[in-house]
Amino acid sequence: MAKARDPAEAPVDALVVAPVCSKDLPVIIVEDRGPLGIGGRRIVRIMQPIPIEAPSETELPVDLLKEVLWVPGDPVEQRTWAEQVRTGWVGTYTDLDGRLAIVTKEKTTRDQALRAAKQWVRDAEKEGEVHAYAWEPHPQYPWRFAVYRQSRLGPKLILAPA
Repeated sequence: MAKARDPAEAPVDALVVAPVCSKDLPVIIVEDRGPLGIGGRRIVRIMQPIPIEAPSETELPVDLLKEVLWVPGDPVEQRTWAEQVRTGWVGTYTDLDGRLAIVTKEKTTRDQALRAAKQWVRDAEKEGEVHAYAWEPHPQYPWRFAVYRQSRLGPKLILAPA
């Protein structure tokens, strides 16, 4: 298992977990404001890429960041995460533009969802460039993206194998 990275050292464009609206959600660091104010508390500007139509930005002290999910240069497989929805968990993938897509069906446990998301990324890499697919709002969870591939019958939602 890889050594956990210190969220306080996460660079711009890193995907981190931060408290947003009383939930821990994946967010992207878009600017390092540096130490500000008395005591020099380091502040970062973060972007929550949901809702899709209007991503929101806010500023947080770095000591509130919880976990580094990936930083630029990490293998594509590290840009996966598991997110709790309704009654289970779904696996997600974040592309280099910060678009967060649900790439699995709902699973019972976080580990199942994360494993399925990692498998989705491996399969997508074998087929070609992940970013060549169409990214649209997810039909069941409209606050997230879904990834579609064009087929003879029209756009096909790409999910991890069951």
